[in-house]
Amino acid sequence: MRFPAFFLFLFVTFTISLAAEVRKAEDIFKKWLSWQKIQDEVKYIPALKDTAYARYVADTMPESIRDQVAFLQLPKRTDIPKNPDMKKSLEALKVFHGKIEGDKTKLFKYLIENKFSTSATNEKEDSQESSAATEKYKSFYESIFAEHDHAKLTSKMFSFSVDLFDASFRDPGFQQFHEYLNHEEYYSICRMVYANVWYQLSGNGWRYWHRKTLDKLKAEARSGREIVYIAGGSDIYQLLMSGIYTIRVIDPMFPSQTKYYSEGWEYLLKGNLKDEIVFTYPEIKLVRTAHQQSGTFTTDELSDHTKVNIPRSTTEWTVYNYKGKVIGKVTYERRFVEQKDFQKEINRAVLISFNELYFIASDRTDSWGIDPEKFDSELRVYVKQLKDPVHTSTIINIRKAIRSDFSYIKLGTSVN
Repeated sequence: MRFPAFFLFLFVTFTISLAAEVRKAEDIFKKWLSWQKIQDEVKYIPALKDTAYARYVADTMPESIRDQVAFLQLPKRTDIPKNPDMKKSLEALKVFHGKIEGDKTKLFKYLIENKFSTSATNEKEDSQESSAATEKYKSFYESIFAEHDHAKLTSKMFSFSVDLFDASFRDPGFQQFHEYLNHEEYYSICRMVYANVWYQLSGNGWRYWHRKTLDKLKAEARSGREIVYIAGGSDIYQLLMSGIYTIRVIDPMFPSQTKYYSEGWEYLLKGNLKDEIVFTYPEIKLVRTAHQQSGTFTTDELSDHTKVNIPRSTTEWTVYNYKGKVIGKVTYERRFVEQKDFQKEINRAVLISFNELYFIASDRTDSWGIDPEKFDSELRVYVKQLKDPVHTSTIINIRKAIRSDFSYIKLGTSVN
């Protein structure tokens, strides 16, 4: 049978469109362009240290925490007009600044000595919704840091929370913090740490990158190592923009979690060979050069209360520079993470987001079935929001914290 030339033209055009598709990077990663920020390490104590600053702190300090911070000598909000000089408050705040800027383990001891954390305070907090304590301890430091610019305040809170995590969960500070986790009179210290660490690095900060980690990953890539991003989803934009072109993402990519993915997440996983993603700057392009499906896997019940069969697949994108030279490869393995993915190898560097780090450490019902106690003791895992990689000992410390008597909020949420 012969077809008119017009229909042959339509057929050929349709066939070519199936053969390859070209999309712009800003369309694939549009969400990250607007949502993500690379956070620098910043100083969080304000430069302003006059009585106007003290008055600002007195005026913005949460009422719910005033009984715990009597050492700051802040007047009641109704008495502020009667205390225009605020000199005693200012001197007390200057002392507190020194504690915040220094060793956080000494900050914790200072707070305990000044009745910030007591059994009575714990009993009161324990009777309230956890969100009340989270808001209280977050707002406390927002008042202390006295930053009116929202972006700058976010950066200060982020840097402070990174330092809180390091002091609490890394060695040698964890030994002291673990004691707090098992004695109720210290639980307010623990809530203060958890509230800020969770919110700034996970609840709100899940989308942020720490510049120091990106710089260190770039050095790893220059040394010829593949960056293995556990549960990385579509979050490869900042890696590529940093000149990191050899990446392996291991993630089941649950369809119930699209709010955590950029717009082009499905295109990254499946399509036609020779599909392209074109970047304006840097002048690179990703070309789909391989795709293989190997059966399916079934999820547990997801957040939308369904179970889903998902194709188990591997997709490879070859990275080319503007001269057409191959400079890397992005590989997507759509599957659950396994114990073997944390094997220490000379030619790879492991990366994970802070939120997902919790589920690697957990041995509760929310565990991903990974046992960090079987990791090589010298394994280092880069964490998107932290300035330094965590060692096996730190991940085990998080597991010990999960096993402690302390019960408040998890350091990770919303994974399915």
